[in-house]
Amino acid sequence: AESGNQEILDSINKKQTIEQIRDASKIIREAGINLSPFFMLGYPNETNKTIEDTFNLIKDIDCYTAHVYPLIPMPGSKLYEDVKAKGNIKEDRWFFYFFWNVNVYKRDYLTSKEVYDKFIEIRKYVETKRRDAAKKLSRNPKYILRRVYESLYSPKQLLYLAKRFFKLQFSK
Repeated sequence: AESGNQEILDSINKKQTIEQIRDASKIIREAGINLSPFFMLGYPNETNKTIEDTFNLIKDIDCYTAHVYPLIPMPGSKLYEDVKAKGNIKEDRWFFYFFWNVNVYKRDYLTSKEVYDKFIEIRKYVETKRRDAAKKLSRNPKYILRRVYESLYSPKQLLYLAKRFFKLQFSK
């Protein structure tokens, strides 16, 4: 998906609409498949409203988990060249180009701190929702029996499942 805002999707030449994302998500969920889309925050033209649209889409499509990351214009990419042409690259050293570093370039409308704060807010929501879903699933006897059966020939896997089960039961 990459964004929950149509203007952002259009600006990055995604040939999809928000409605198509919603429809595909519904089909995937109805087929019993865990939906795990990817989203990026902090496009050059991103605003608080466009990030809020993305957050709302994540909530609306009811995904098992969502992979959310700050956008990093990687050297050599078209995005990097576009941002560099505007004079908005703040850091040229490769060391700083890792997944959560929002400080490598200046956006048109948001500060790096605003992007990072929204990123953390959305990540917390996604992780809480995923943990709650896993906790609910871990209380389903059919699920537990199936997982134990699948792991009968792997004591290491059984030990992992037992640890995870108890950790989930006693987490907040």
